Amino acid sequence: MISHNLIYDNISVLNGAGIFATYSSTVTIINNTVVNNECTSTSTEAKGGGICVGTGNSSFSGQNNIIYYNSSYNDPEIYGTVQLTYSCVSTGLAGTGNISNSPEFLDLIGGDLNLHETSPCIDAGDPNSPLDPDGTTADMGALFYDHGLGVNSDNPLIQPSTMRLSAYPNPFNPVAVIRYQLPVMSYVSLIVYDISGRLVTELANGWQDTGEHEAIFDGSDLASGIYIYRLSSGDQAISGKTVLMK
Repeated sequence: MISHNLIYDNISVLNGAGIFATYSSTVTIINNTVVNNECTSTSTEAKGGGICVGTGNSSFSGQNNIIYYNSSYNDPEIYGTVQLTYSCVSTGLAGTGNISNSPEFLDLIGGDLNLHETSPCIDAGDPNSPLDPDGTTADMGALFYDHGLGVNSDNPLIQPSTMRLSAYPNPFNPVAVIRYQLPVMSYVSLIVYDISGRLVTELANGWQDTGEHEAIFDGSDLASGIYIYRLSSGDQAISGKTVLMK
């Protein structure tokens, strides 16, 4: 049994960069997030970037998983026979409760695989599974969304201590929301560049209060690719990456 794991950014040459179930194996996966794993070979034999299930009476089942953004020459998410329910798989998968919608991670490129508050994976797990620690229906994936902490961070009683920056969904198409947090009132500049360093757009320029803010990055007229967003506040600057996938 493989349960409550983040399995991401792994590389294999041919098969099963995320999980490779060997021949005649019995595997159960529950509440795992399997993303951004890649089989690098250009051979037609490469398959199952996320999960590869061997033949020979292998049994592979489970529920409440997210299997997304994996890649290989063939069958990028899953190769082989699986019996998954209440899971999010980008290529679609037959089975009770399965969905193919974007899981809406907070920041895939930055490695933050927590779910955004609008994620379709929240409360979408098997209703017969144990409840999440916050007492709500099980979420899909390894990291549950805590409804108890999902409060509006613009609340003046909650003051941030550090500057933070993220974009969601990530990847996006065609609109991303860039969220940033300011520890003090300051003059802010939020600029987006393409991967070559060319200025794409300026999303904020002026004085802003302490707290959390949002800006909309519309990529409707832009080409697919990686974009860099950079936040400057006083003498501090941080940046992040987001991917436009059309």
